[in-house]
Amino acid sequence: MARTLCSLMQITLILMAILPASPETYGKSTEDLVGVFSIEKTIKLGSSSSCFTAAGKEGQDPLDASLLQSAPRRSPMGDDQPPGLAALNIAVDPPNALVFLGLHILDDQSGMKEGRANFSGPAGAVRQALILPQNLTNGTPRNGLYVVRMGMPDSGDWVLEDLTLEDAAGNQKVLKSAELLNLSMPPGFHVP
Repeated sequence: MARTLCSLMQITLILMAILPASPETYGKSTEDLVGVFSIEKTIKLGSSSSCFTAAGKEGQDPLDASLLQSAPRRSPMGDDQPPGLAALNIAVDPPNALVFLGLHILDDQSGMKEGRANFSGPAGAVRQALILPQNLTNGTPRNGLYVVRMGMPDSGDWVLEDLTLEDAAGNQKVLKSAELLNLSMPPGFHVP
């Protein structure tokens, strides 16, 4: 009896190794694990071969490496998130007549492309500082420190009205002065 049971188990293992697996054994999972997140996942197990097709051919393993090689290359995570501002510092340097903006910018996929900081000042004056790739002083476009310098504007209080950040995929984030205050970022600067 033990010998028969052992032979049956061996035959079952051999058949499992050579027979194609049923569709219920296949699965797919895509996750974006960048940043602060929570996960809610639903897994649906297939009940027929029509649930899973690969390269338009029914009955083929969708996880077969040869099919994945020939499939069009597509990132499982499209870049649909704009850059984020991790830190902002504004420093006034009166002896050299300069204002420095230091920005720590993060972008999870394509990287920071450009940005603008719009300031309003006394008597309706306006100034704009451009954040360009050449302003990257440390890190990478995906996680970098940008330092922008602009000439000293007129004396008085200057308010950072908005800050626009754009990544290489065209995603934009506009932070208004109230949002920057809520993030404990400096609202502007004073020129003596």
